Amino acid sequence: MLKLAQEVESCIECSARLPLNVAEVFHLAQKAVLHPIAPLYDSHHHVLKPHCADALRRIFKLCDVNQDGVLDSVELDAFQRKCFDAPLQAQEVEGIKAMVRGHDENGVRGDDGLTESGFLYLHTVFIQRARLETTWTALRSFGYGEDLKLTEAFLWPK
Repeated sequence: MLKLAQEVESCIECSARLPLNVAEVFHLAQKAVLHPIAPLYDSHHHVLKPHCADALRRIFKLCDVNQDGVLDSVELDAFQRKCFDAPLQAQEVEGIKAMVRGHDENGVRGDDGLTESGFLYLHTVFIQRARLETTWTALRSFGYGEDLKLTEAFLWPK
């Protein structure tokens, strides 16, 4: 019986001779190097890997300024600005809450915002939808390196 490797992220037919999908191959190769899935996600069990989940939990706690266990709209906007240098629109916040609420009833507390489990679920969805750059950008913005450990530059700034 043939068993396919779970580590294969993409498969694309290409030809330099024809030229067929050459640019796409380079794009996917670059994406695989800059935003690898292996440190973040267990493709066999379809869950975040422990080091990734721990890093995201730390980020959640750092962003939960009022320490109420929920990232409200203001805290989500601050997270968005820190990571992506762009504000989060009100309709985007509502869309995020609706998506999380639809899968994880504990992911959103009332109308307040995302709980820790909702935050982790949101990043799991990003990864499953091949939006790895979103999770990697958040991790790197909070000082994490490729090995999901805090970088020397973050721990001991000049």
